[in-house]
Amino acid sequence: MRGGVSSWCHQLIRGLPDLKFSLITMVPSQKDLKMSFELPDNVVDLEEVVLCYPDPGLDEPYRMPRAFMDRVEKLHSCLKSDPKEALDLSREFLTDPFCVGPENHQVVRSLSSPEAWELLLRLYKDRGMESCSFNAYFYTFLHSHFRFFRALRARYPVAKVYHAVSTGYAGIVSVAASLNTGRPLLLTEHGIYTNERNMDITMLDWIEGGSMESTIDLSSAPSKIRGVWMKFFEFMGQLTYDQASVITTLFQGNLNMQVAFGADPDKIRIIPNGVNYEKLSALPEERDPNRPRICLIGRVVPIKDIRTFIKACALVARERSDCSFEILGPTEEDPIYYEGCMELVKEVGIQDQFTFAGHVDLSKEFSSMTVGVLTSMSEGLPLVMLETMACGVPNVASRVGACEELIVGRDERDAILGSSGIVTGVGSPEETAKGILRLLDDPLLYTEMGKSSRKRVERYYDQVKVLAEYREIYDEMSARPDAPIPVFEGGGSSTGKA
Repeated sequence: MRGGVSSWCHQLIRGLPDLKFSLITMVPSQKDLKMSFELPDNVVDLEEVVLCYPDPGLDEPYRMPRAFMDRVEKLHSCLKSDPKEALDLSREFLTDPFCVGPENHQVVRSLSSPEAWELLLRLYKDRGMESCSFNAYFYTFLHSHFRFFRALRARYPVAKVYHAVSTGYAGIVSVAASLNTGRPLLLTEHGIYTNERNMDITMLDWIEGGSMESTIDLSSAPSKIRGVWMKFFEFMGQLTYDQASVITTLFQGNLNMQVAFGADPDKIRIIPNGVNYEKLSALPEERDPNRPRICLIGRVVPIKDIRTFIKACALVARERSDCSFEILGPTEEDPIYYEGCMELVKEVGIQDQFTFAGHVDLSKEFSSMTVGVLTSMSEGLPLVMLETMACGVPNVASRVGACEELIVGRDERDAILGSSGIVTGVGSPEETAKGILRLLDDPLLYTEMGKSSRKRVERYYDQVKVLAEYREIYDEMSARPDAPIPVFEGGGSSTGKA
C-alpha cells in the first residue's frame, strides 16, 4: 500500500543501489497483498506477512503446558506491577522458538485453549473490567495476541543490520530478529506509531470481533477497552525502543514524543526526509490561472482528516467558483470512511468541482497544481509537502508534525528564507479555507512563497544529503560485533492437542 513511509523506503533502497536489502512487509488482510512498487534490483528477498489471515486448523485448540501459561500470567501481572521485569520477560518469549518463527502455529492455536480461556477470565476480574462488555474484552485480547504471534511468524533473513520503520507489529518482528541473531537494530519513525494508534483508538466506536469481518460495539465502556489497546501498542513501542541501537526521527517534536514514550534520548538522531530536488525543480510550470487546482495528496483515511479538507473546499467554493478540488491518493484503505467523505462532498454541494483521483503518477500532477493542502491530525515530515515545495507550490498545512517548520523554518537561519505557505489549526476548515483564499487572491504573496519553498528544499531537504547520512549509519552499525544471543530453554512444544 502506498503512503509517505512506503515511498520513503522505496527512495532509500533505490538511492543506495550497492547495498542489498531483504524486505519483510506486513498487511492487515489477504486482500491487501498488492504490489504498489516495482522492486528495485538490490532487493534480494521478500517476506509477506498477513496479520489477520487465519491459518487452516487454527480453530483446533492446543493444550498449553502449565509452566508456559504460568510465564504468560506472570508477564501480564508484571505489566501492571513491574514494567522493567515485564520487558525482560517479553524478551524471553521473543527468543523462545515456540513463539517465534514460521512454525509458531501451536502458540497461535493455544489462544483457543481452555488454559487461555481461564487466564482471560482471571485477567478480566483482576483488572476490574467487569463493567465492560466481556465480548469486547475477549475480542480485544484475542485479536491483539493473534496479530502479535502472526507477526512473529515472519521468516527474518540473516542481515548485517535490521531496520524497522515503525514500532508496533513491525517493530516486534525486528526486535525478535535482532535478539536471535545478535545483529543491531535501527529504528526509524516518521509519525510516532504509538501516538497515531492511540489517536485511531480514541476515534473508533468499535473493535473487530467475532469473525475477522464483524464488529463489536464499544459504547458500554469505551475508555477501559481502548485503554487495553493503547497499553498494548505502548508496550510494543517500549520493547522496540529498548532493543534499538540507533533511533532516527524527522524533527525535534518527534524526538520529544519518543522520549515521552520511553526512548533513550542518547540513541536518537534527527534526519529529515529528502526529495530529488534536481529532478522536481526542473519540472515545467503549467498552472492555469483561470482554473486553480487545490490538491490534497494523501490516503483517504481518518488520520488525514479528509472531512476538514472537504469542508474547507466548500467554503472556498463560495468565493471562487473557478477552482477544482482534488484528492490524489488511494481510497481503498478505509472504504467506510471513503464512502462518508463522498457523501459529505454531495452534502456541501461541491460534487461538480471535487474529484477523488485515487492512485496517480504525482510527477505528472505537480506542474499544474496551484496549492497543496494538508489537513492531517498527525504527520511526521510529509514527503508530499517537500515534493510540492520543490516544484514551487505553496502549501496550506495543519500545525502537526514538522509541517510548521517546513513552512516557516526550523531555526533563525531557515526562517530568513521566508514562509513557504500558511499554517492552520488542526480540524479547522475555516482557517484552511482562509489560507487557500489568501494565496489565490494575492499573486505577489503566492509567487514569493513559491520561491521560498524551492529554496528551503534545496538547502535543507535534498535527498542526496539524507541518503549520505543513512549510509553512514548502515556502515557504522554493520561494523559492530555480534551481540550475545540469549538462549532460552523451556518452550511449550512438548505437549499435544486438547
